[in-house]
Amino acid sequence: MNPADNQGNQLNQELKIKSILSDHLGIAVQDLTPNADLREDLNAEELEIADLLMKLEKELAIRISREDAKRIKTVGDILEYFQD
Repeated sequence: MNPADNQGNQLNQELKIKSILSDHLGIAVQDLTPNADLREDLNAEELEIADLLMKLEKELAIRISREDAKRIKTVGDILEYFQD
């Protein structure tokens, strides 16, 4: 695979994830910085985060373990998890 294709796929994946986050949390995409804390900065409650992670699992066809879900604290954590 061409490295440029891989980079393009990662960018598309990041945009898709940010779009889902934006829609689900009602936050502008430009405010979804990697360091933005889901609870503290974006005011997401536990149930919202659980729903969000389930939506991401469905949309991206990736399963998140309960242990991994507990470690997800920021937008960057989500982006990193789904890009690995």
